[in-house]
Amino acid sequence: MRIPKNIMLLVVAVGIISFSFVTDEIKKLIPGKGTDQIAVGVITKDALVQMFGSGFIERKHYSKNGTDSVLYSTSLHFEKDGVKAWFKANQKTAFSLYFYPNFSAVTEKGITAGVSTMSDVVKAYGKSEWYTHGGYMFHEYEGIAFHVPFDGKFPIKKSTMKKALKKKVEFISIKAIEE
Repeated sequence: MRIPKNIMLLVVAVGIISFSFVTDEIKKLIPGKGTDQIAVGVITKDALVQMFGSGFIERKHYSKNGTDSVLYSTSLHFEKDGVKAWFKANQKTAFSLYFYPNFSAVTEKGITAGVSTMSDVVKAYGKSEWYTHGGYMFHEYEGIAFHVPFDGKFPIKKSTMKKALKKKVEFISIKAIEE
């Protein structure tokens, strides 16, 4: 069966257009920066609200200063869009960004939240120490970290670290590179 030339051209054109829409959706995560549109030290709360709308959760984070609690930072979590941004008190731009699987992004070394495992991270970025914070274990590299859930039991057993390597990255965090 022969397919008419104009139908074949139409199928190829639709395929190319569809592929370009898919690839346009995937953003590049750059250590110490974020993306071209959402970057540490550049993006503001207002810009994020303009980009994603008002459907976010805002949390205030306090630290102890003697007997007083002092506002340290505020986080905005755009859960539907897969972005969380952290702002220090009295600063207009984000100092840290978290990217979750529903924010379609890949690092320069091919790591994607929700797809890549921690083993993939180690292969791409090299060995690093395990760190823990707030219910997560993570590997941190200059300007970028990769997080998986942690049960919170110390000391961390080798078997826990081995199991963590098989887990998919839950989110990728970006922070400015200190000079």
